[in-house]
Amino acid sequence: DPAGMGQQVMDADLPPWRISGEKAAHRIVQRKFSFVPKQPHGGSDKELGHRVAVVAVGAGLETVKETVEDPQIRAFLEAFLKEEVWPSLNFSETELAAFTADVFERFENPDIRHELMSISLNSIAKFKTRDLPAMQHYVKTHKTLPPHGCFALAALIVLMSRRQADGTPLVSESNE
Repeated sequence: DPAGMGQQVMDADLPPWRISGEKAAHRIVQRKFSFVPKQPHGGSDKELGHRVAVVAVGAGLETVKETVEDPQIRAFLEAFLKEEVWPSLNFSETELAAFTADVFERFENPDIRHELMSISLNSIAKFKTRDLPAMQHYVKTHKTLPPHGCFALAALIVLMSRRQADGTPLVSESNE
């Protein structure tokens, strides 16, 4: 990319990314088209994003990028990844480090504004399908409750109890 502008890539599963050079383009293609067997945790940034979103909204943050810029929320995310997500993934140490680097790279993407409140929509359904199975796996494997998962659940309960000035819920749920 001689102009240094990069090329926009858009996909339903991936946010727009500025890519330049063969290495970056190759990583995008690998991310989009490689098959990764289902892990007990799931191992996707969407699943991680929901837990971090409910914690970060409670801390007064608005975007995913702010979560990795805030030292306390970033520390929560790093500890959550290493202590609760990594053990559930069937990856080598090198793959785990690459996975974590990719998560932070996506969260830090300056070309997209991921709104935490949007991620928090339908939080109960997301908890049931994404978080609860991961927490159950953690309990089964470690014979104890996952501390970061429990903290995120507490943050979800607080978030769901919050109301706007007119009394309507701050976060909406679908009628499922």
